[in-house]
Amino acid sequence: HRAAMIAGVVDGLIRSNLAEADRATEAALKLTPGDRGLITKRLHILVRHQRYAAVLRELEGVRGELTQFEQVLKGWALMGVGRVDDAMAVIERLPDAIRESPNVAVFQAEFAIRKDQPAVAGRNAVLAARSHTSIERVRSMFSYLASREQWQSIADCDSPVPFKEFPHALMAIEANFKMNRLASAGEILKRALAQWPSEPRLLGSLYDMTIRGGGDPWERLLEGHLKVSLPVLDADRLATYIGYSFRLVRPDLAWMLFRRLGEMDPKDPALSLAAVQYGPVWFTFRKHALGMKAEDKRETIDMRAEFRKKINTPEYKSRWGGVPLAEDMLGSRMDRVRDKYLDECL
Repeated sequence: HRAAMIAGVVDGLIRSNLAEADRATEAALKLTPGDRGLITKRLHILVRHQRYAAVLRELEGVRGELTQFEQVLKGWALMGVGRVDDAMAVIERLPDAIRESPNVAVFQAEFAIRKDQPAVAGRNAVLAARSHTSIERVRSMFSYLASREQWQSIADCDSPVPFKEFPHALMAIEANFKMNRLASAGEILKRALAQWPSEPRLLGSLYDMTIRGGGDPWERLLEGHLKVSLPVLDADRLATYIGYSFRLVRPDLAWMLFRRLGEMDPKDPALSLAAVQYGPVWFTFRKHALGMKAEDKRETIDMRAEFRKKINTPEYKSRWGGVPLAEDMLGSRMDRVRDKYLDECL
């Protein structure tokens, strides 16, 4: 009776506490040696411990035909020791319902990757993603699936299990963008921001969410993340995000990035190039971003005249900081300004 009670809790322990599951199974087997159900549970624990050779040795001593679950465990073990074709031979003999279970589908996905069968890999990855026990192995396939443009499969592998690896989260966000699933992309992005609050590689996704109509909340997140990331951005990224900010019609963010790039390298050609490209819109804001009334959130206003009047006032200095190239950009001859900085680019 005690052995049966212990066996009843082992399955739960396998999911939550592998070490306790191991001890409980060994204790139960001392009470009822040779119990087939307990032996199968021990095999499952050995697989979870990645002791694949031990699983195969124990299976040799099992009497009679293997149950379907034991065949699955054998497939795991064969795959684990590198006997891929033997593993798939075992898996292919299983009924379709078993083959479509997450812990079996993950094998088939990995096998399909070895054979460079992206559609098969993607289909099985989606099945495998339904289980928390196989989700990390599924996410490790994202690089391959992305390289074969299996974006829908990656997007369909959504799981509430937190990401362990940042690149996997980034690929999941990108896949949802590719499939135009903005709500899902946004949810994963929020989770990634919570896990990696100062990760600069999230800036591109934040920009995408904002530019695709995510609205003020995403724009505020982008602004905050830019400020947090500013000290660690390299020159190339700073130059990229200067352009992003102007295209978002947020010159104030562009100025912040411009100043930082100028501190790093005053002669960086990206500075002059930005002046050439964005000089005409150096002071153009969206009215909504300035708190002005506008029927359309995309409606803009050129604040050049206002800055000419107030740029040196305490209010403007406090609000905007130093506006880079202010003297040139507030002049009346933008054609001369463009030519000046174009010459510097060349």
